[in-house]
Amino acid sequence: EDRYRYRVTMPDVMVGSVVEIQYSFFLLPNEWRFQDRIPVRWSELRISDSPYVTFQKVFYGFQPLYVNQPGRWVGKDMPALRPEPYMNSISNYITKVEIELSNIMIPGRTRFFTSSWNAVNEYLLNNQYFGVAMGSALFLTDEAKQIKDKNLPDLEKMKAACEMVNNKIKWNQQEDLYTTADLYTAYRKGSGNSADVNLILVQLLKKLDFEAFPVALSTRENGIINPAYATIDKLNYVIAGVKYNGKTYLFDATEPYLTPGMLPFRALNGRGRIIIEKNSDWIDLTPAVDEKEVAYYDVRLNENGEITGNIIRNKSDYGAYYFRKEFKQYNSQEEYINELESDFPGMTINSASFENIDSLYKPTKETYEISFNGYVDVIGDVISINPMLAD
Repeated sequence: EDRYRYRVTMPDVMVGSVVEIQYSFFLLPNEWRFQDRIPVRWSELRISDSPYVTFQKVFYGFQPLYVNQPGRWVGKDMPALRPEPYMNSISNYITKVEIELSNIMIPGRTRFFTSSWNAVNEYLLNNQYFGVAMGSALFLTDEAKQIKDKNLPDLEKMKAACEMVNNKIKWNQQEDLYTTADLYTAYRKGSGNSADVNLILVQLLKKLDFEAFPVALSTRENGIINPAYATIDKLNYVIAGVKYNGKTYLFDATEPYLTPGMLPFRALNGRGRIIIEKNSDWIDLTPAVDEKEVAYYDVRLNENGEITGNIIRNKSDYGAYYFRKEFKQYNSQEEYINELESDFPGMTINSASFENIDSLYKPTKETYEISFNGYVDVIGDVISINPMLAD
């Protein structure tokens, strides 16, 4: 909603081409980049003054601006910024300005958008595709009763709710803060975007008598949120939260191979904002568990320089999640093994077994009977072996 995309084609553009685009529009851009992944000769932004519109600006990046004046900003000869290892998002380092509409004041009417974080909360709770879309969720009454009838401990009830939503509504791979329509429509279709899925989870948790609420956030690819500046446009994702016995538990029901209580990698980005009517606050999104993998090698080197033996890999927490997600992309176990052999030329997998692939609460276990050729260098009486076989 309220977003428009214009596509511009440029024939015969190639490496070394200089591309020049100029455009204008009413209202404000959400973001203006003076720097990009390609070199930028000149990037200029002009915003006219208005007595009716108030907005805030947040600058990012490390390259100085050539012109930095009220209403006019220019980046000149900006070098290309390349992604680097351990960089959570290039948008956190690129030289740019993010612009957020604070309020519109016209005679007889004033509308606040992001004058404060409380205003953001109010806006989202009254938004047709966020707070209003949740409604009373009467369609979840039977599902809540099914879980209650099992007489599970409270923490198990939360997990059961997450599993039920995950099984009934498939995520369509679209990340969004807003629902596609009312939640019943997504529930009836059996699919929806991330907001459809996780706001349904919030409502189901409420029907189980938990203090549940949405947590709005910015994904890693979208960049971090500066808590000093209230924003709506920077928020692009929502998960479910529950306050219980003095602790806050976070859930995301979009991923079928993610253990309830763990968040997908895209959501692990600093802090999220609890969206409730009163006492809204920030919550840390740092994961409570790590990516764990333990590998055991029992191998022998024969006189021909061939390595044979067994490899056992145990993966848990995020390690198990990533393995399950990758493994399920293949049509068969044999296809996965063939791909693994192609990644390590000289390795032959004679047999393999996999355990706990569908048991989300148990570590996965991979057992391989293998042989390696070409992994040993013999120089005189010195034998060199890379101990990190198939790693």
